[in-house]
Amino acid sequence: MPEEIKQEEEPSLIDRAEAASKDIKSMLEENKQVLAKMEKIRAEELLKGRSAAGIPPTPPPEESAADYARRILGGNRK
Repeated sequence: MPEEIKQEEEPSLIDRAEAASKDIKSMLEENKQVLAKMEKIRAEELLKGRSAAGIPPTPPPEESAADYARRILGGNRK
């Protein structure tokens, strides 16, 4: 009585390519959605003034008259 060995059929190259194509398409769609959300958030930040462009520059430290005189007379004219 010959024994039949059942081998599982491996998916063909075309089947694997189609599966990979579906995965890529779903990832691409997800990336498009994330990008749209990021663009919306960025636009809201710009309009609300939360971006780096809306931050006022920090003023230079105040210098006393004695420090100013010392700096100028000492030749350090920065």
